[in-house]
Amino acid sequence: MFEKLEELLKEYNWTTAQFGGASKKKNWRNGSYSHNVGLTRQIFIKGRPIAPSRFMKKDRRIYDECKRIFHDFEFNGVQINKNLLCPPHKDTKNIGNSLLIGLGNYTGGETLIDGVKHDIYYTPTIFNGYEKEHSVCPFDGERYSVVLFKI
Repeated sequence: MFEKLEELLKEYNWTTAQFGGASKKKNWRNGSYSHNVGLTRQIFIKGRPIAPSRFMKKDRRIYDECKRIFHDFEFNGVQINKNLLCPPHKDTKNIGNSLLIGLGNYTGGETLIDGVKHDIYYTPTIFNGYEKEHSVCPFDGERYSVVLFKI
């Protein structure tokens, strides 16, 4: 069910540092935080691509695949992450529930939501990131996560 989405994430060009990247500082305003650990991209806001034009084709494919798989979940933003170990935080701009799923080949990497571990490995998890503090537990391997949200 998630094979095509995982393939698109693996094909994605993660080397550019725009829109998050391997930043050395906190950057909550664009929905990303990496602190030199992992890569992150917010690729769609309100259904519009925000990445440079050379990435829009792949970004649109990721967005469209998320719409196909999660057609019953209402969202207008997509955040994609690779090997991102993020600290406890709340999503200050999100409205309502977010959907989170982990893909790749990794162990560990559960998401702590208000101190409770949730295994997101190929398991969509829905929670309100505006109300609930969440973070990523340490992991081994290659971990992708996709967050669908409304702003």
